[in-house]
Amino acid sequence: MNHFFKELLILFAILLLVVCVISLVVTTQSLIDIARVNFYYILSYFVLCFISYVLNLRFNNYFTKIMFNVSVLPLKGIAIIIFLSYKILLLYVIPFMHIAISLFIPIILYRFDEGMKIARLKDETWVYLILSSGVIISIACRKLIVALINRFHNSGEDIKIFENELTNYMLSEANIKLMIYFFYLVYLIVFNTLIFQGRSYFSNPNIDKAILQSFVTFIAFERIIVNLKVLEFRPSKLLKYLKDSLTNN
Repeated sequence: MNHFFKELLILFAILLLVVCVISLVVTTQSLIDIARVNFYYILSYFVLCFISYVLNLRFNNYFTKIMFNVSVLPLKGIAIIIFLSYKILLLYVIPFMHIAISLFIPIILYRFDEGMKIARLKDETWVYLILSSGVIISIACRKLIVALINRFHNSGEDIKIFENELTNYMLSEANIKLMIYFFYLVYLIVFNTLIFQGRSYFSNPNIDKAILQSFVTFIAFERIIVNLKVLEFRPSKLLKYLKDSLTNN
C-alpha cells in the first residue's frame, strides 16, 4: 500500500511539473508578445549582457562575475524552460505517435471505403471497427510500432538513447493497456453521467454504443492474450502435432 501511494505521489508530481512547464511556456509566450512591441528593450538587454560579458572577461573579479550572472539569468531561465518543455513534450508525443500508427490502417480503410462506396457501412459501424482494430493493433503490433517510433529519433547519440529508453518504457505492453483502460474509464464516466441525465455526447447515440462495444471487444481480446500466456495451448504446437501425424502416416 505504501508503494502504491509513493507511485501515486510521483505521478502527481509529474502532472504538477507538466502544469508548471505549460504555465511557464504560456508566460514566456506572453513575454515574447510583449517583446515584439518593445523591441528596443530587448535590444538594450542584449547590449547589457554583452557589456557585462566584456567587463567580466576584462576584469574577472567578484563584482563583474555577479553582474554577468545576473544579466544572463533570464536567458538561463528560458533555456531551462525549453529543455523541460522538450522532455515533457516527449511524454505526450510518444503515446500520440503510438495511437496514430495503430489507427492509421483502419482510418485509411475507412477513407477508401468512403470514397469508393464498397461496404457502405454506417458511421457508428466504422467507429466500432476503427477503435476495436486500433486498440488490438496497439497491443498485437506493439514491438513493430515501438521500432518505427524509435526510427524517428534523429537526435544525437546520447539523446537518442534516452528517447529510445523512454519510448520502450512508456510503450510497454502493461503501460499501453493501462492507457487504453484509462481512456475507456474516462469515457464510461462521461457516458454514464450523460445517460442518467437523458443526454448523449454525440448527436448519434449509436456512436456511444459503438465505443462501448469496442471496449467490450478489447476486454475479450486482452483476456485471450492473458490466457494464451498461461495456458499450455499453442497453435504452433498444434500445427507440429498435425504435421507429425501426417508424416507418420
